[in-house]
Amino acid sequence: MSRITFEDVSTAARRLVESGERPSAPKIRKLLGDRGGMATIQKHLDSWREADGKDAEASQVPEMPEQLAADAQTLIQQIWRQARVAADEEIQADREKLAQERSLMQEKLDETIAVSEQQEQQIDDLKDQVKSLEQKVDELDQASQSAKAELAESGTQAAVLAERCSQYEKSLQAAQEREEKLLAQLEKLSESIKTNAPGKKA
Repeated sequence: MSRITFEDVSTAARRLVESGERPSAPKIRKLLGDRGGMATIQKHLDSWREADGKDAEASQVPEMPEQLAADAQTLIQQIWRQARVAADEEIQADREKLAQERSLMQEKLDETIAVSEQQEQQIDDLKDQVKSLEQKVDELDQASQSAKAELAESGTQAAVLAERCSQYEKSLQAAQEREEKLLAQLEKLSESIKTNAPGKKA
């Protein structure tokens, strides 16, 4: 029996590759007529692979069929379109959510401004009332002082002047109490405006 050589193994391996099969020691031994030991054949096969067998095997890898490649391309395009549509929908949903939040914030801001303007108007009205009361207080004070002077000068009209003085004093006291209440309301509204002003933390 002749000795199996590297050339015998490499020739058999190339034949297997050309027929579309992957070379192996059992297949090569069969092609060689069941000659040679498996260890020897495997050693020569490994050497062949290291030399040029890998390139030979790689060159025999079948290319992807055109229809399969077209189907794969179509599938990739469909997946891309679906991903893009999903991304666009998510972006649109985020935009709508932001628009709603912005609208709500604007409504709250408008309400705060409206309340502030209303309170400022109330303050202006109260200031006018306070000013009017202050004038009235001054008038009553002057009338009271005048009545006291008349009382001091004329003893004959003491009873009448005393009554008038008492009435003036009562009116003066009532006006002063009203003024104090209005001033308290004014201070309360001013504090409320500072608290509810836009951008002011509670």
